[in-house]
Amino acid sequence: MRGGGCLRFAAAALFLALAAYLGAGFLRESEAPETLRAERVTESRSLCLEGAVIRDERYVTCSDREAYLPVRTGERVRGGEVVAVRQEALEDYLSCLDAENGAGPEKGELRGLIYAPCAGFFSSYLDGFEELSLENFDDFTPSVPENAVGRIVQGGWFFVADTKEAELLRPGQSVTLTLLDSYGAQVLSNRDGRLVIRCREGLSDILNARRLTLTVTLSESSGIKVPLSALRHEENEAYVYVLKAGLEEKCPVEIIFQNEDYCLVREDKLREGMDIILQK
Repeated sequence: MRGGGCLRFAAAALFLALAAYLGAGFLRESEAPETLRAERVTESRSLCLEGAVIRDERYVTCSDREAYLPVRTGERVRGGEVVAVRQEALEDYLSCLDAENGAGPEKGELRGLIYAPCAGFFSSYLDGFEELSLENFDDFTPSVPENAVGRIVQGGWFFVADTKEAELLRPGQSVTLTLLDSYGAQVLSNRDGRLVIRCREGLSDILNARRLTLTVTLSESSGIKVPLSALRHEENEAYVYVLKAGLEEKCPVEIIFQNEDYCLVREDKLREGMDIILQK
């Protein structure tokens, strides 16, 4: 009897211990904080603007309006390269190409040849704004010379937009212009609501465009996304709590971007994949 009583006592103790363990586990689970997995994102500030394009453009002129153009629009040419041939010289020019395996005649060898005034991209498209500049922008009258058969475009280009948001940018600020591709650029001025941006890339992509609608990216920040409901402050320090091995741990953060819903913090002690505790 005594052995049976001890056995029953041991069984009861084991049952009570198991019930206490399961109860504590249930309590811990029911009180577990709500968390969010930390992820790395990139946030950008940008404007969509419409404006005009200014380029360094030089006319190619020829007295023969039916002149033959040996180069196509968009091709890069060298300074002094043949870009137009009068009809009177066309037969001799083509014969010279055949004889020299496409090398062409020496400069001055044939009459009736028109040479590129500088290196750059050739275009036969003319709109009358080839001599538009920042200096004459407001009072320019478009016109095309009667003997113009094309133009050579060189250097970089300017994007000019009248916008109320010009004050968001400052002279000297680096920005990114996005059209067919993305190009690094720099703000030249923002006076009186007129934004002028200088770009040295992508000239061939805007060779024949006079007005453009493009995206101007002001800034770009990459970091760990933290909802404002998880962010806490203490004096001059911002921090969050993270869950590690079931325990809460304080984690200081450095804010690099913030809007109404969330902020981005520099990836340091808070890293991608960690569990951020949300405040109730």
